[in-house]
This record gives sequence, structure tokens and C-alpha cells, in this order.
Amino acid sequence: GQWVPVLPLDPANVITTATFAFGNGIYTQGFYNNENAIAGTAIIGTLPVAAPNKWYCLGNGYNGSNANTGILTVQTSGSGQYLINTDGSLSASGGYISTGGNSGDLVCAIGIDATHWRVTTCSNQNCTLH
Repeated sequence: GQWVPVLPLDPANVITTATFAFGNGIYTQGFYNNENAIAGTAIIGTLPVAAPNKWYCLGNGYNGSNANTGILTVQTSGSGQYLINTDGSLSASGGYISTGGNSGDLVCAIGIDATHWRVTTCSNQNCTLH
């Protein structure tokens, strides 16, 4: 068989703050679950610079008392970075995508080259690309 390296998966995946950085500058993959104590708190996650084999997801979870319903925003790291939406549309340079703010919202993106992230999942089909 062929040896395939496993990319580092971020073990710290519960988000309780309004902003965070995907991967924390270390991890190339991760699933992040919004469990903010205030269920409707909007969450903004900033992607690192795009690269092949990086992937991250952000979803609304359950904070122990209620389903989280905050608007989830996944933003690129800055100018020259783009998101390609599930319908093939391209964001602005330094763009972002946001959900509608419902329980069960989920956004996933995979790095495809040094400047582009492909949005592979936008649950509830209520995401807006900017």
C-alpha cells in the first residue's frame, strides 16, 4: 500500500467567542462548532491563506441550553483571497460568505490553490456571498 500523510486536525473545535481564526496558525483541517452561551450570537471565522488540502467547517451547535442560531461568517484572510460558492460564483477579493442564522447552519470550504477556497457546503441554502 501507499503511505498517505495525515494533515493535522484541530482538536479545539468548540467556539464560544464571536471571532476566531481557523486552524490557529497550526492546523490545516478542522470542524468548528458554535456553542456560544448566547444562542443568537453571530460568529466570524477567518480562514488562513488558501492552499490545497486545507479544509474547515463551521456549524451552529447546541450551547447546553438552546440550539445556536447565530449568523455564521467565513471570511478569507485578506486581499487576493477568494471564495468560490456552491453555484460557481466568485466572491470579491478578500470576500466572505454568511449563513442566514438558523439552527443547523453549516459552511465548509476547501483550499484549491494559493488564492481560492471552494465552498463545498452551505446548509439550508441560505448563504450570501460577498
